[in-house]
Amino acid sequence: MNSLNNKVIIVTGASSGIGYETAKLLLDRGATVILTSRNIDSVKPDFEQYPNAVFISGDVCDEASVVSLVETVYSKYKQINGLVNCAGFVDPKGVYETSVELFRKTVDVNLTGCFLCTKEVARYMKRTGGTIVNIASTAGLTPRPGWAAYAASKAAVVNFTLTMAEELRSDDITSYCLC
Repeated sequence: MNSLNNKVIIVTGASSGIGYETAKLLLDRGATVILTSRNIDSVKPDFEQYPNAVFISGDVCDEASVVSLVETVYSKYKQINGLVNCAGFVDPKGVYETSVELFRKTVDVNLTGCFLCTKEVARYMKRTGGTIVNIASTAGLTPRPGWAAYAASKAAVVNFTLTMAEELRSDDITSYCLC
């Protein structure tokens, strides 16, 4: 297993699910992991054995929160080597049952949050290169009746990642999408 010693990686949505498990995996491999979510304090006890776990509460939908997070991390560590965009939201409903508020919330968390975090991290990451991993879903690749907002948002994450892979390549930033 490759060591991630001396690497600083931000994981959004780290209070549950894929973000939580990803943070543990990266910590086990030696990275300094900045765990962030709106509810990050709730999981601090689960990570007590990791001296390289750092907890910063934040909201990926709030630009000021994202800017503050990234500035805080870079100011302390002078590098950001990785970003894993795991923050996500789903409330499966068909098109007739999906309110505009639900649609906006789904897109805000799943896509806008991914965009804001990528944009801010890339500003610093371009100095040294790095890796961005965006978590999408197979719902973004195939028709998913009853999941209108979620499927649309995750399809957008797939294309956003492909676009970032091309756009950020010259800054030695690699972008991946996992479904």
